[in-house]
Amino acid sequence: ITAKDLTDNVSQGSVDAVMLIFVLSAISPSKMPAAIRNLAVVMRRSTESRVFVRDYAAGDLAEERLESKSHRKISDNFYVRGDGTRAYYFTEEVLRTLFEAEGFETVEMQVKETEVENRARKLKMDRRWIQAHFRLRDP
Repeated sequence: ITAKDLTDNVSQGSVDAVMLIFVLSAISPSKMPAAIRNLAVVMRRSTESRVFVRDYAAGDLAEERLESKSHRKISDNFYVRGDGTRAYYFTEEVLRTLFEAEGFETVEMQVKETEVENRARKLKMDRRWIQAHFRLRDP
């Protein structure tokens, strides 16, 4: 969704809803605007068109672990994991700015937090993710 014109495979203005579940975090921050712009092109020009996002939030335990390994950090909030995959950890401000710059408005956004317990290892882990709901601005 970052390099190709999505209209090669999806008709312009034909999509009502998009779900991005842990998708944006795997994309280089420099390519995120292009990905969101590509989505906007294929979405129906209506305030009823929606994008739903669930992704990693800044301050997640996994980010804290990666932060302690300086060779894993690519840039602010952006890391490479041991298996070579990438992970970006969003703040509300960054996610809102990305979408609003491409013609969307924020309907709802919240950071969800939960404590996960590994009883066998006697560990408590704080996990954080961000959930957001965007719609296209009035055409």
